[in-house]
Parts: sequence; structure tokens; C-alpha cells
Amino acid sequence: MKKIYNMLDKEISVPYLSMVELQKQNKINLSINKDTARNITLNASQFNSSASLSPIIKAQKLWTLIGSILLIYSIYASFAQNWWWFLVGLIVFGLIGNANTDANASNILDHVKLDPIFYDNISSFLVYEMDDSDAEQFKL
Repeated sequence: MKKIYNMLDKEISVPYLSMVELQKQNKINLSINKDTARNITLNASQFNSSASLSPIIKAQKLWTLIGSILLIYSIYASFAQNWWWFLVGLIVFGLIGNANTDANASNILDHVKLDPIFYDNISSFLVYEMDDSDAEQFKL
């Protein structure tokens, strides 16, 4: 039976190589809170991985900029053309923001699987889903 564990509550400690091996065998699923992933991206220098997180940071900033420009243009269009354009802008801005947040968390998890130092630095924020029998050897 699969159960959810996290290192923040000191339930489990999974070393990087064990996580990779369990990942190859499809015995573990990693996840991270979206707000936590955003904070990790914004404070990348604290996790000794700012250079390697550079593409993730750039992508997040780009899509935030695109959403903001579209929102500003829709406000302009609501004055210059039809009043309801700002509603369209708000909806599109929200959709881009949600997609950006989801993609950021996914990108952080992809990076965790490739970088052992980054994994060790943020492992306390990760959530592990695994069978009790597989987790037994990693329980604290």
C-alpha cells in the first residue's frame, strides 16, 4: 500500500542514489508544493544551484512577463475598443500564471532527479509516495 512521506517531519531520509534507483523501478513518486517550488526558484542562490537553475528561472520570468504584457494590453484595449477586453486579459493572465506555477514545480522535480547536490539541499521540501515495504529501510 502506497503512503506519503516527507523529510520535513523527519519521517524518512532517502539518499540520492536510492531515490534514483527507486525511480527507475517506478517504486517512488516525488512531488513538491507549488509555492515551495516557487520560493526555491526565487531564492536559488541559497540552494547552491543558481547557475543550474538558470533556465528554470528564465522561463518563469519570461512567462510572467508575457502574462503581464497581455494583461496591460487588455486594459488598454478595454479603453480603446470594447470594455470587456480586460476580462479576457484577466482570464489569460490567470491561465498563464497557473501554467507557469505548475511548470515550475515540474521543472524543479526534473532538476532534482539530475543534480545530487540540489537534491540534498532541497530534500527536506520533497514529498515521497512509496510502498511501506520500500520505505521501511529509509525511515528515521
